[in-house]
Amino acid sequence: MAKLLDCLCKAGADGLAALLAERAATGAALDDPSGVAALLDSLRKAGADGPVAVLAERAARITPDKPEDARWLLDSLRKAGTDRQVAALAERAAAHTALGNAYSVADLLNGLREAGADDDAAALAGRAASHVCLDGSFEVAKLLSVLRGDQVAVLAERAAAHGHPAAVAELLAVLRDAGAHGPAAALVERLPAAGRFDLFMDIGDHQDRFRFGREPDTTATAPWTWEDLE
Repeated sequence: MAKLLDCLCKAGADGLAALLAERAATGAALDDPSGVAALLDSLRKAGADGPVAVLAERAARITPDKPEDARWLLDSLRKAGTDRQVAALAERAAAHTALGNAYSVADLLNGLREAGADDDAAALAGRAASHVCLDGSFEVAKLLSVLRGDQVAVLAERAAAHGHPAAVAELLAVLRDAGAHGPAAALVERLPAAGRFDLFMDIGDHQDRFRFGREPDTTATAPWTWEDLE
């Protein structure tokens, strides 16, 4: 319907566009939040203020499961100037959106703050710090970079224990930037066992301390020569 409305407006079929706008606002299904957001955007661009208000009222009752859908719908409502509906959606998104993708959760956090929903952003940040999925250090690093206050320490502790070695360099940088030096040190200690001894050796004075190797008990290997191996 959003695409059809756009086409009618471009074709100058104002009467048909107005008719479709009225029908879409009251009859569009709400099971696809991103589709509802797209329709809201099309109605707004078409200047259909009445249908925008009608659909916004219906859309504010949606509870998006995916954080990316919640962000898109939130942005569409905000651009439409429907402050009350923005507040209603923000509260439910913060309390109920899924936490399976840390990057998308970080994006939704930014969207809530842009909408002025600071309390809802804080609520989502608290949930995310304690329960967000830790798959993918790049995604977790993104979330860490937008958290504030105590939530940084909570997520940092979890990330340090579970960070994936493939992207651990970025996670380490974010932990340090956030002042989470304890979790960063814990993550560094996991690097050799995780197959990232190369990264471990690039940190601090490790090149000198462990130039002969590192023992399973984490101590530096005593100096040795090739003759010692014979």
